[in-house]
Amino acid sequence: YTVDPIIYPTISTKKICNGRPIECYIVELEHHEWQACHDASVGDKFWGNSKAGAYGKGLCGTSDDPFKPARTGLIGQVAFAKLFYQKADLEYRKGGDSQDTMLGAATCDIKCATRNRGEGLIQKTNEFGAENHRALSKDIYVFGYVEDEDIEKKEVTVAFVGFAFRWDVAACKVADGYRGKGHKNYVVPYQGLHSITKLRSLYLK
Repeated sequence: YTVDPIIYPTISTKKICNGRPIECYIVELEHHEWQACHDASVGDKFWGNSKAGAYGKGLCGTSDDPFKPARTGLIGQVAFAKLFYQKADLEYRKGGDSQDTMLGAATCDIKCATRNRGEGLIQKTNEFGAENHRALSKDIYVFGYVEDEDIEKKEVTVAFVGFAFRWDVAACKVADGYRGKGHKNYVVPYQGLHSITKLRSLYLK
C-alpha cells in the first residue's frame, strides 16, 4: 500500500512517565490511509482475528469496535511507512507476517498501542504458558501509541516514542499482562528507548 510520505516530520516533547519529557515523532494519517487500515482489519481479512484464546485477536476490542486491535496495529505500520518512506504491507497472510517491515537487512516490528501506558508490551507467553517464539525474533522493535482517533472522521494521530534492539527487549522485566488470563509480557519502558531520530539517521541515508 502506497502511503503519503512525511518529508518534514513533527517532533514534539510529550510527558510520558512521572512528568519526564521524551522526544516523540507525531504522524497523522490521511483519510484514505485510515480507511485502508480499517478495510484490511475487519473479519477474516486479518489473520489475527481468528487466533484462539483469551489473548486471541487482542484485548482492547469492544462490542462497538471489535477489530480495534487489528486496525491499531495496521495504523502503526502505515504511520511508520510514512515516516521512513516505505510502502505498508497490508496484505493478508495465513499465520501472519514474519515481520512488519525491513530496515535495510534488519527485521522490524512496529508496536503501536491503543493508548499511552508509558511502556511497550511484547507477549512472551500466552495464557496456556506456551512461549511466543516470535517474541524476540526481530532485530528492531519500534514503539508508539495512538494519541487520538476519530472513527467517524477517519482521523488518527500516532506518536512514535523510540525503538529497541532485540537484546534491549530481552533484558527487560517480564510481568503478567494487564488483562487476559495469565499471559506474560516483556515490559519495555519508553524512557529507556533509543530515539526515532537515531533510527532515521541509521536507515535514511
